Amino acid sequence: MDIEIISNLGYLGLFIWSAVDHTGTPAALLIGTSLAVQGTLDIKLVLIYSFLGAVFSDIFLYYLAYFLGYPLIIKLKRIFPVMTKPYNESQLFVEKYGVQTIIWGRFLAVISRYLPIVFGILRVAQLKYIIAMLIGNILMNVVIGYAIFLFWESFSVFLNDKNIILYISIGIIAIQIVVTILFIKYRKFKKN
Repeated sequence: MDIEIISNLGYLGLFIWSAVDHTGTPAALLIGTSLAVQGTLDIKLVLIYSFLGAVFSDIFLYYLAYFLGYPLIIKLKRIFPVMTKPYNESQLFVEKYGVQTIIWGRFLAVISRYLPIVFGILRVAQLKYIIAMLIGNILMNVVIGYAIFLFWESFSVFLNDKNIILYISIGIIAIQIVVTILFIKYRKFKKN
């Protein structure tokens, strides 16, 4: 589904998918970089649009929570009970580590989606949040995105089948999810 949206809509699809699926697993970015290696998209525009989609999503969620606050979360938790645990874990991260959470929280699958909401509800200073959010998204979308592109580009020299890039992208997402789960388990073990 991701690849169809990005293939059909191009950079607009990349922007939309980056905004919607901005959950710590850079699926749109991985697909965008693989399409750039294949020559379908330009890597500079892939990095720009994935960055802008992530920033749009973060700002939207932050201000939604900032202005509508905690009552909105209570309603959302009732409608979507599955979001209760990730939201609570995100809030604990923010309370423990502060604004730096938004920078390295970009790399934690699932939890990163809720960080802008938590920062908005806690009414973290807007400028402080925006600067940290921009740094986190630059690291995730531009630096990591370009590194992935360079890896794919050099790796594809050894392989004739460029579809292998898509399979490796899926593998990277799976590894990121496993690392996040292990990190959460380690934190729980450390508490006990």
